[in-house]
Amino acid sequence: MMPRFLANIRASSPDDRIAARMKDAGLACILASERLQVFAGGIEMCPLENDAGVILGLLHPHPLRNAGPPDTRAILATKGRCLTASHWGNYVALWSDGAEVRALRAPFGDQDAFYSAHRGGVVIASDLALLEAALQARFTCAWTHVAAHLAGRGLRGADTCLAGVRELLGGECLVASPGGIGTETLWSPWDFTQPERVLTIEENAHRLRELADTCIAARAAPFEHVLIMLSGGLDSSILAASAAKSGARLSALTFTTGDPSGDERRYAETVSAHLDIPLVTAELALEAVDISRSAAAHLPRPIARAFAQAIRACKREAASGIGADAVFDGGGGDNLFCSLQSAAPLADRLRARGIGPSVWRTALDIAELAESNVLTVAAHGIARAWFRPPDYRWQPDLRFLSDDVARTASALAAHRWLKAPRGALPGRAAHVALMIAVENLIETWPGPLPELAPLMAQPLIEHCLGIPSWEWVHAGHNRWAARQAFAERLPRMITARRSKGTPDSFSAALYETRRSMLSEFLLDGVLVREGILDRAALENTLRDTTPVKGHDHLRILALADVEAWARAF
Repeated sequence: MMPRFLANIRASSPDDRIAARMKDAGLACILASERLQVFAGGIEMCPLENDAGVILGLLHPHPLRNAGPPDTRAILATKGRCLTASHWGNYVALWSDGAEVRALRAPFGDQDAFYSAHRGGVVIASDLALLEAALQARFTCAWTHVAAHLAGRGLRGADTCLAGVRELLGGECLVASPGGIGTETLWSPWDFTQPERVLTIEENAHRLRELADTCIAARAAPFEHVLIMLSGGLDSSILAASAAKSGARLSALTFTTGDPSGDERRYAETVSAHLDIPLVTAELALEAVDISRSAAAHLPRPIARAFAQAIRACKREAASGIGADAVFDGGGGDNLFCSLQSAAPLADRLRARGIGPSVWRTALDIAELAESNVLTVAAHGIARAWFRPPDYRWQPDLRFLSDDVARTASALAAHRWLKAPRGALPGRAAHVALMIAVENLIETWPGPLPELAPLMAQPLIEHCLGIPSWEWVHAGHNRWAARQAFAERLPRMITARRSKGTPDSFSAALYETRRSMLSEFLLDGVLVREGILDRAALENTLRDTTPVKGHDHLRILALADVEAWARAF
């Protein structure tokens, strides 16, 4: 059974109808107080003292905090802040404190929490189906937010793409009181970009490795047999190395696409042999993709990609064949390990250390990585350091959007972490922006097989955010601190690897074989009907039958993903 919960935070008398509907859904009432009812099934539960509340999901002590079990009095006294400081995991905590009821979602926890107003209170649920069942509602698209989602390249805020549905974001605490309903931020990546003690390069690498080992072992512990998605790239190889150290029973899966750019078998085979992990190979099949079906139809946002249907089919077939009960992937590793190709790290070093030999070394490192001229890099670094604010400029994507949407939607694409605090460094802002981009990878997918991205663990994220941006680039390599951390645990052909496989050839083949279907699907679709897409621009591009070039075909496939999602509502 998938982990599920629903909490009814009441402003008035109990709603027996919600209780009956939750019973029909197979959930038991685990907490009933004056203003808070909680129903749950298939999920770990940690009750707080005196029926004050409950923590739902997996909770781990922070490896750097020497924390014990959750302390009810401390949770109430700190209004939940002690939980984000002393623990991490995949949890939602709910508790009453006098006239207030609070709900806290773990930073980067993949346990969803969606909510809607109800009779002066609020109902929070683990999934959209439960929320609809509880409220006897059928939610519809909020077209303004759909447009903002497309323009903002998936920027994730509390407002979803369904009218009346909001999301409790990671590190945020919902507060329901007689004065109304609001949210407070209890965790922000900016709190970790200026660590109290500056570590050496060696200390940073050592701690990164220890935290990866600890966090991945904790995520693997509940499972009997974990299937690891192993491309042989740095991120998935680090995941495999830490999982192997945990002692968990492991197998690995690597994909091919029928094109050399998508064939990384030799790298995956090298890692699997080095770590003694059995490896399964599968080829992605175009037939596994139905562009008219959205894999995100259970979610209030269109965040699934059509080509991922083929990946998920391979995962589930392989897991079934070997008896795996969970799938781990290295999703978000590039972001976590600050894979930048800009002059921002040079700007940080200029601001932090001033002009000197070390700055010149960083300029040379970035120039080699970017295959650029060192003087050009230096000029960009100086401009970024002293002639621009540190905020990261999140560029909207207005391709194929109508003029009306293009004028307004980009202004709606905002995020709570994009505004840099006073004194912030631009490279730090870029790293935070990378972590914003990873939020859509942390999601709950339906079915009995958990699919997790264990590198997205709060203690590991906090540590990586504190590593100076210039320490992530060295001698033409990105993610340098992570490479150093696992230099003794992985083959050198992996830690020194610069190339990166992509599914681009598969996406190109998908576009070319479904071009006429895409044309019919989009040109006569709901996004055009609602005035979101520029029909003429789309038609002009889809009419071109020459082999794909550039990236417009990827954008059109993404638009089809959103179209399929919207039609589900």
